[in-house]
Amino acid sequence: MLSGQCAIVTGASRGIGRATALLLARSGADLVINGTNAGLLDDLAAEIAGMGRVAVPSTGDLSDPEVASKAVEIARERFGRIDILVNNAGINLRGATLDVAQEDWQRVLDINLNGTLHFCRP
Repeated sequence: MLSGQCAIVTGASRGIGRATALLLARSGADLVINGTNAGLLDDLAAEIAGMGRVAVPSTGDLSDPEVASKAVEIARERFGRIDILVNNAGINLRGATLDVAQEDWQRVLDINLNGTLHFCRP
């Protein structure tokens, strides 16, 4: 179904991102998987390799635009194209919004909003 296609999945270390990466691999896509936990990404890449697909880990914090650039570069060099982008990475804060420290609020924006933008830019 997705054979020959390349997907980038952010937040692939765990949860919805991990499940999405596995589903895409089962459907025939090769992937660049992004997250902050290199060990979990390596485990996921090995699991995907066991399905006969390729998953290349790209570790980094999405608040840094260079992390997106690196993942895109890996996809283009390794697979020659990018067909699918799953901007899944995100963090949240627990508690009342008015009680959140400014630096914590900024961190949420840097990951959830700016991180998404970094991957959408050409």
